[in-house]
Amino acid sequence: MKLRKVLATVVAAATAVTTLTATTSAYDFKTPSDGFSPEKDGFYLGVGWDKWTNVPNDQLEGLNENTIVKITFTTDADGDYWSLKPYSGEGQEGFVDPDNTVNPDAVFGGTSTPGDSFNVEGMTEIQFKIAPSVIEKIKASDVGLEFVGHCVTLMSLELINDASADDNKDEDTTTAEDNAPANDNNDSNTTPDKDQPNTGIEGVAILMGVGALAAAAVVISKKRK
Repeated sequence: MKLRKVLATVVAAATAVTTLTATTSAYDFKTPSDGFSPEKDGFYLGVGWDKWTNVPNDQLEGLNENTIVKITFTTDADGDYWSLKPYSGEGQEGFVDPDNTVNPDAVFGGTSTPGDSFNVEGMTEIQFKIAPSVIEKIKASDVGLEFVGHCVTLMSLELINDASADDNKDEDTTTAEDNAPANDNNDSNTTPDKDQPNTGIEGVAILMGVGALAAAAVVISKKRK
């Protein structure tokens, strides 16, 4: 194998690894102390749609139209229905997917659940994207991303980069390889690659490539509370 091809393969593989989905930030929901009981993990949204919590703007850095929002939660075993509504802080009117265009596979509210909320019956997590127009409202709001719901206790929120936005990077690498000169040596009588002496350079390149892959595969995660 030519050294050029070895390096091109390493670059392509490293690029593919770096475009894998990576968690960018995380936020844990807390129930604040009421003066009698200490702070505890999770925030219960109740049953009356009048109790809410929020994730402040400073915890939403990097939020964009390609970001996947992952929410983990628990549900009441004795609940009559289970629903979660993330919204943009406009009096509970700015649902994150108002036209049902960015989350077409999500299950929305039924007859006993508000239609502009996620039906989370039997679930412990949900992943969704936020419509670009609502992202602007969230970033302009003083409270960030807010939540109401029914029979749900919120545990954590994660913002995850969507790797699909960078899928074209691999294609660029392939094109560069295809356009590379066929051979640096113009002598037509040059011995084929399989008969060239082993100089050890390719082995070094492969080892370097393995190191690059290991470094590229690190998933960046910053825990915030």
